[in-house]
Amino acid sequence: MHPEFVELPHISLQARPEELFFIDEAVHNYVIFLRGVVQLSVECDEIINQLRAFQQRYEQFLTGKPGGLCHRGGLESSNESPLVGWQTTSFELIAFGSAVIAYLRFLEVAQVPEKRRRLAFKHLTTFQARYLEMLAPV
Repeated sequence: MHPEFVELPHISLQARPEELFFIDEAVHNYVIFLRGVVQLSVECDEIINQLRAFQQRYEQFLTGKPGGLCHRGGLESSNESPLVGWQTTSFELIAFGSAVIAYLRFLEVAQVPEKRRRLAFKHLTTFQARYLEMLAPV
């Protein structure tokens, strides 16, 4: 992290397993994009580091990990899926927001089937809305 930035307290996030799949896919694809398309720089490395730290915070909930809940098969939404929670930093959350924007744009440009695009958009915006609802009014 840049020395002149002050880290704020950690932020609580919650996601359903089907949302977590798209969260991870957005982060993964954005890192690939940054490494392959964007000219490498200190700033780019910092974004990648923030995204990797963000991933490490929720990776325990992915399939293949002890206690993992997320799997590729059941991507349809379910209000009965358990919410999993983790803590993140404001810098990681900002990097994740950029990853979501790029990922949704990628889905459009890559001509991913409409149903898949809608599903990704639905899960990512539901996750983001849950976070916004948790914020205390200013």
